[in-house]
Amino acid sequence: MRCTICREKLPHNTPRWWRQSHYQSLHADYARSIGRWYRNFFALLGPFLLALILAEYLWFSYGGFYVVIAGATIILFIAFCIYEIDYLLR
Repeated sequence: MRCTICREKLPHNTPRWWRQSHYQSLHADYARSIGRWYRNFFALLGPFLLALILAEYLWFSYGGFYVVIAGATIILFIAFCIYEIDYLLR
């Protein structure tokens, strides 16, 4: 594995690569920002997934207006994912 910033070769000793000592010492701002991004992404992903599951359950159980709610939830979830990936790749 190589550093995404300076291309230095790194060991594969941790699954959370931004927490490696190389990133913490040489690229501290990058490590903080990417760590914050992951934390915020997963903190918002949980409620979105719960809303998707609830909307789908209500749609399949009761139909009617819940179809609109399920569709809006799916569209918002897709927009959230596109925004977060675009923010990460800036």
